Amino acid sequence: CRTYADLFCGCGGLSLGLESAGLDRVLANDVSPMAAETFAYNLVAGARESESPNQENMGRGYFSWLVEPSFNGGPRMEAFRDWRKHSGQGKKISSAGKDILTGESDSNLFVGSAGRLSKEISLLRKSGKIRADLLDLDILAGGPPCQSFSTAGRREKNNPRNQLFKVFVRIAKVLQPKVVLFENVIGITKAFVDSNGDEWHAWHQVCKSIKRIGYLPVPAIVDAADFGVPQNRKRFIIIALRRDLAEEVVMRFDVNPEWSVLKGALVAAHSNYGPRAQWRPDDECLIARLGSGGLNWPAPLFPQPSKHTRTVAHAIGGIVNRQNWRGGADSYSEMLEAELPSPIGIRNTGMILNHVFPEHDPTTLARFRILQELALQGIRPRSSRSILQDEYCLRALMKMRVRFSVMNGSDTERRERRPRSRTELKKFLHHIATSKHAQRCLDASRPAPSQLSIPDDFVHYDPRAPRVLTIREMARIQSFPDWFEFRSKRTTGGSSRAYEVPQYTQVGNAVPPLLAKRLGESIRSFLDQLESR
Repeated sequence: CRTYADLFCGCGGLSLGLESAGLDRVLANDVSPMAAETFAYNLVAGARESESPNQENMGRGYFSWLVEPSFNGGPRMEAFRDWRKHSGQGKKISSAGKDILTGESDSNLFVGSAGRLSKEISLLRKSGKIRADLLDLDILAGGPPCQSFSTAGRREKNNPRNQLFKVFVRIAKVLQPKVVLFENVIGITKAFVDSNGDEWHAWHQVCKSIKRIGYLPVPAIVDAADFGVPQNRKRFIIIALRRDLAEEVVMRFDVNPEWSVLKGALVAAHSNYGPRAQWRPDDECLIARLGSGGLNWPAPLFPQPSKHTRTVAHAIGGIVNRQNWRGGADSYSEMLEAELPSPIGIRNTGMILNHVFPEHDPTTLARFRILQELALQGIRPRSSRSILQDEYCLRALMKMRVRFSVMNGSDTERRERRPRSRTELKKFLHHIATSKHAQRCLDASRPAPSQLSIPDDFVHYDPRAPRVLTIREMARIQSFPDWFEFRSKRTTGGSSRAYEVPQYTQVGNAVPPLLAKRLGESIRSFLDQLESR
């Protein structure tokens, strides 16, 4: 059976997809115990034997996977989850962590610093004590944290997280898997410009690092919507072949037209990512993109796109008013159940898990209703504040019935009516506006925009639901099946965002499992073809 390891695994979207593609997990790693709680609960055999993680003896049994650093801050959940207090303890990983890497433990989920994991893997490899299956990997996969690359956040060239790809590469150098699968946001392809005007191209640096350790990288931009996910989620993917396998492709299959684009990409990688290579504008052509009749698409290493596009309504239309509902599944959930079955035998009970409707104050509800009413007219402003500068929106609202009670605080204004004047309407819009630069109503007839870790960027499309999405709705848009249950805190805020990884963040940061499955299937099929000739 083909095997994989998943670094920076988060809640498990990539692992779920790879396992659904028929691969067996050898190792998974993440630094956050909050994300690891979800990973273990859904993907680690035996993790559900101790049902409640809130019990006083939580350091034993259920959480035996949480091995590094050792959490000695007491048994309570608050101390346990705040890994920031413990991340600097000790210079060596715990004995339980070492047992995972030597084969003495039944678990393969290592919770702790990827940097420490990298050092321990190197030491065990030198001593000959490392598990044999770690040295016979088919795929080493992972998506190092990407917040400082993302165009949706603050882009910071010198953010320490920008260097975590080097940890990923160091582990690949020691383990020497057949294939390296690297996932990140497309913001990694946008240049950082320093105060001197010099550019730094992160994606090119990643490709150079991967080539330096004996691999030929093939980079591509992939949109999850092209592979069955109801979401326009573009991601930067590198699939890199170990040099011996890449040479087989170039030397043995040069007359195979199906592999000709892949051969060209590997030849280009050999000459364009050397240690002295400097980024050039022409290098953008090295990033494969679907389109142009597929002429630039390196099949069969990368998957072929789906013929069917799924929409927001496909994903969440069946649960809009069904909070904690029991009953028959809809067609979308049945599809996900079939495509992404539980690897540890979890059954879908019919309960819609993680589907608690958010509660909003009257001002927020009024803002959401305005956005929904405009959407019904085919108007989708980027935010409530932008309406004030949009003459078309203002004219449309002057013809609509609006509830003004949130501004006047008067029971006599509870009924909806049309604005009496442009001045009254603008005063009302100022009152309900938010400082958020983007808050849009979803379009039921299209795939969703890329789901982020903060839920209030998008408003539900259904007028019966003037609210942000639930965890389950976001999870469905990400293509998680309904049996997959998200654990730990539901949300967080303030300074806690720097280190906590609650459910909304887990969902927003995940690789869509359907996309991961398609990637896993294509790599597995490619290796099978390569090794059968």
